[in-house]
Amino acid sequence: MSKGRILVVDDEPNARTALAEILKEEGYAVETAADGFKGLARAEEFSPDLVLTDLKMPGIDGIETINRIREISPDVQFIVLTAHGTLESAIESLRAGAFDFLRKPL
Repeated sequence: MSKGRILVVDDEPNARTALAEILKEEGYAVETAADGFKGLARAEEFSPDLVLTDLKMPGIDGIETINRIREISPDVQFIVLTAHGTLESAIESLRAGAFDFLRKPL
């Protein structure tokens, strides 16, 4: 039995894979997506409890990913991850509904 379902959305393959492996070792069911568009599709199929999303991604960014997933799954929690964090982007993430904002590397 897993501790919960986590979707990791990050365009950096090494970061995405490493985070997924750590979370799986801790007992979580984990799915990954390489960008926001793929994250939307995975969220519909996987019904995550938590989405860990990168802020800066090609296509749709982390804020837009939060907004779109929240439309289909209003109870999902979000944590935004970024290597390019500023106070403004942290505030924007929290206003979009993120639970927390973490700087990479974790």
